[in-house]
Amino acid sequence: MRHLTIAIFAAALSWLFNLCSVQAQEPIWNVKRFATEEGLLDPQVLSIQQHSNGVLYCNTAKGIFFNEGAGFQSLPIRQLAYRTLSAFGISKKGELFLFVRNQGLYVYNGSTQGMELLLANKDLQPTDLFVTPRWIFLFTRGIRMACYERKTGQLIKDEWQAKEKNNLAYAACLVSDTLMLVGRKDGIYQFVNGHFLPVLPTKEAVTAINAFQSKIFYKLENTVFQWDMRSNPKLKEKLEFNLSDLITLSNGSSSEMLLPDNRGGYWYVTENASELWNKQSTGFKPCLNRLGIPQGIINCLFRDAAGNLWIGAQRSGGPNNYFSGYASNARIVVGTAIYTSAFTPPTAPLTSISGTQILLNSV
Repeated sequence: MRHLTIAIFAAALSWLFNLCSVQAQEPIWNVKRFATEEGLLDPQVLSIQQHSNGVLYCNTAKGIFFNEGAGFQSLPIRQLAYRTLSAFGISKKGELFLFVRNQGLYVYNGSTQGMELLLANKDLQPTDLFVTPRWIFLFTRGIRMACYERKTGQLIKDEWQAKEKNNLAYAACLVSDTLMLVGRKDGIYQFVNGHFLPVLPTKEAVTAINAFQSKIFYKLENTVFQWDMRSNPKLKEKLEFNLSDLITLSNGSSSEMLLPDNRGGYWYVTENASELWNKQSTGFKPCLNRLGIPQGIINCLFRDAAGNLWIGAQRSGGPNNYFSGYASNARIVVGTAIYTSAFTPPTAPLTSISGTQILLNSV
């Protein structure tokens, strides 16, 4: 019996699911739900990475959370404000790099729990950082790819977009420390000596790219190919399915997600990121309802070192919370921390203080 574990984060409810599939023609998913009691205090997971020691890290609006196997913990970062972390990346040595919106690229100092500035930059807003011993690739999904040389501190901007504004970087994949690939409107580009050079021209945009077991998988408008780049670079094999199996087709003009799994199947997220699709022995099938997950936005897919699938997602419409009842004594204050110690319920109606935005008494 073969097993596939899937973990899913979903905003508004802080969900983390583990799913095991029984070997069969059609997998049966057994779902285990994780919530805020496991320590994931922010449900909107934007990206996921794994340290070489197996520890999993997640980027959220409240900063980075990590899991060593016994639940999630918040990584203390003193200078990091709410909703400012754009992207993060981990080197094989365990170095943690952070890109903070409107500030730039930092390296995390674990002993001081602070950040040390490497590159001041207010223009880039990367969604992913790919780290190698020499380079840090700053990828803004569906827009651009910039590169930071760690030794010299030099920033290399997206030269292809500079030459042609609509030549966007739709997808990126770090295959190894020496092989970085980017999918653009006219093919796949490889990073060589500080420059991205065309390595596989295509007539359609490469909107998704990934690597698995020495093969490169990439998606054009309606077809997925596998490419043995190293041993047989001239052979581009069209896979046995066509994406017309999908109810929602991509128009090939935006970034998508494609992830092969250990069972010979594929996970796929269309450009509007509203549904997760899976293909095993038959055609693609939608999975969110089958897994008991509300429709929403898929932020990221990640396969860990053990072959488990992790999915970062958020519910459509944002994290709204409702209750049935009456609000009789409530005050909303902006800009001031009112209760900084143990909370004692007030015995008299609340009054307006500095920063009060909403005050309810005996409503």
